[in-house]
Amino acid sequence: MKRILLFCAALALVGCTQSPEQEAQALCRTALLNAVKNPTSAKIPPGNVVAASYLPAGEDFSVNWGRGKGLLLQNDFGAMIDSEAVCVVTKGVVTGLSFGSIE
Repeated sequence: MKRILLFCAALALVGCTQSPEQEAQALCRTALLNAVKNPTSAKIPPGNVVAASYLPAGEDFSVNWGRGKGLLLQNDFGAMIDSEAVCVVTKGVVTGLSFGSIE
């Protein structure tokens, strides 16, 4: 029983060591998966994380996936299409998400 409790405590600590950039990346990935037509087929590589300069460090990020960066989303016909996306995270909350395919 002690081993299970120690393992759970270690997992909780590991979860707390994410940088704000990693947290923004994870939040945007989840937002994209919740918004696309077929989340099981979506291919979402790490995006380009940019910190905003107008808020204190670590509070506002933009995560961007540009053309040719590996973001593949399914279109209405079932084809996987090279896509673009921009996600904005403010104080740990996704406040904006825009995505689309390039055809």
